[in-house]
Amino acid sequence: PFFALLALFFTVLAQASALSSTAVVANPVIKLMANGMKLAKPAFVAEAKVQASVLGSGVDIDQVSEEIKNEVSRDKIVVYTYGLSPFSSEAL
Repeated sequence: PFFALLALFFTVLAQASALSSTAVVANPVIKLMANGMKLAKPAFVAEAKVQASVLGSGVDIDQVSEEIKNEVSRDKIVVYTYGLSPFSSEAL
């Protein structure tokens, strides 16, 4: 939850910064966050394990893998993203 709120804050900040700029350049806030995310990696790994244990029960890994394979074969570009990530907002 803390990291989700932090990501949301920087997403809003990045969007506000992007609106004030007329040139299309990489957002410096996103670059700064990308470098800072390396430090938060252990927390993200722990959070992912908790989410997987809570939300992942009863998931058929083979079925999910097949769905992903089918989606990738149908389209030239496939993007899976996390909605609260400032990196995802910048990429899309």
